[in-house]
Amino acid sequence: RKDFSRYKIPWPTDAVRRDFARRAAALHDLAYASARERHVMEELVVHELEKGGLARLPSPVG
Repeated sequence: RKDFSRYKIPWPTDAVRRDFARRAAALHDLAYASARERHVMEELVVHELEKGGLARLPSPVG
């Protein structure tokens, strides 16, 4: 920390921090929605396979 104290780096203004927070929150919401959708789709696939979908898949030709 002491090493960096010699650099004069201005802290972002309130407006910049608010704008960043707004954009970051939107991206977080998008990532959360995407993860939730993926989870729901995985549950659907597992449900369909357990329901008998796996038995209807063609066997590999070997």
